[in-house]
Amino acid sequence: MGAEASEAPGAADGRSDAEAARRAAILDAAGCVFTEKGFEAATTLEIAQRARVSKRDLYRLFDSKQGLAEALVATHTESMTLDARFGDPVDRASFLASLAAFGRRFLTEFLDPRRVGLYRLAIAEASRSTALAEALSAQGADRVRHSAMEFVRRAVERGIVAAEDGELVMASYFDILVGPVQIQLLLGVGTTPTAEEIAARADRATEAVARLMGRG
Repeated sequence: MGAEASEAPGAADGRSDAEAARRAAILDAAGCVFTEKGFEAATTLEIAQRARVSKRDLYRLFDSKQGLAEALVATHTESMTLDARFGDPVDRASFLASLAAFGRRFLTEFLDPRRVGLYRLAIAEASRSTALAEALSAQGADRVRHSAMEFVRRAVERGIVAAEDGELVMASYFDILVGPVQIQLLLGVGTTPTAEEIAARADRATEAVARLMGRG
C-alpha cells in the first residue's frame, strides 16, 4: 500500500492497487448485503456505503447490480477452474495428479460457507428474481464445467483418455468428488468438511477415474 502514499515512478501502479482494493471492498460488501437483505432488496447505495466508496465509484467499476452479482460469483470461481495452474495432461500420471490437486482446491472453494450462502440466497430469491441464479450458472458452474471438459479434451487428443470415455470420466469424477455434501450444507444438516476430509474425497474421485481408465 506504500505506493498509494507516493507519486514516485510507481504511482500508476499505486493507483491500480488502490482500484483493485476498492473493487475487492465493493465485492465483499455486496456479498454481505446480498446475504443480509436478499438480491432484490439490496441497493447499490447500501453496498457503496458498506464498502466506503461513492456510488459513482461503484458504477464506474460495475455497470449494474446484475453486473456486480456476476463479478462476485466470477471472483469466487476464479480458483475453481481446471486451468493451467494444475498442469498439462501429458500422460496418465500427470492427468491423475492434476485431478487430485484440482479436487482439493475446487471442493475447498465450492463448499466455503460464503459460496454456500450465495446458493442459499439464489434459491430463496428464485420466486422473485433469477438474477443471482443466472450469475451462479453462467459465471460459476458453466465456467468450471467448460474448463474440465477442455482439460479432458486435451487428454483425449494425447491418447490418455479414450474419446468415448471423456464425458463419463468427468461426470463420475464430479459425482464422487461432491456427492451429497453440497445439498447437506444447503439444508443445514451437514458441516463443512475439514481439509483432511476434502483431500480424501479428491483422492477417492481420482481413484475412480483411474479405474475407469484402466478398463482399456
